[in-house]
Amino acid sequence: MQTIWHALKEGAPFSFINVGVLALVIAIIIERCVFIYSKYSVNAGVMYTNSINAWQDASWFGRVDLSYKGKQFADAANVTWIKARSVVNLRAGVARGPLSVEAFVLNAFNDKNYTGVITGTLLTPTFSLTGATSSMLLQLPDLRTAGVQVAYKF
Repeated sequence: MQTIWHALKEGAPFSFINVGVLALVIAIIIERCVFIYSKYSVNAGVMYTNSINAWQDASWFGRVDLSYKGKQFADAANVTWIKARSVVNLRAGVARGPLSVEAFVLNAFNDKNYTGVITGTLLTPTFSLTGATSSMLLQLPDLRTAGVQVAYKF
């Protein structure tokens, strides 16, 4: 029995090959992306801090963090994917001696794109069970969250 790899290598007629399997192989060869992981991922942060002249031993800060994760494929076929995701986190605070007060906003622009994806597919030689037992699990994002944090260092 010939395999699809043998058929592609030898240029054999494709009359016996399932069209879906052929599309899967071509997609893997063309895209060359590892599924479940995004091709691009970037994290960056900028922080500014300065002293407060009116108070002794006091300072303030502001911080912006950006996290980007590119398109993420759900399976080895690179046919199904989730969109790229950009999250901005903001933080500002004041510290005086051992006491600090900080305000924060996580996911400031309320990016609602999924954070992760994985498929659960049962592949059999005849593909008879594939459609009946397939699933896709999506990880939902944390939406915009704001808060205040008070800390005291002992």
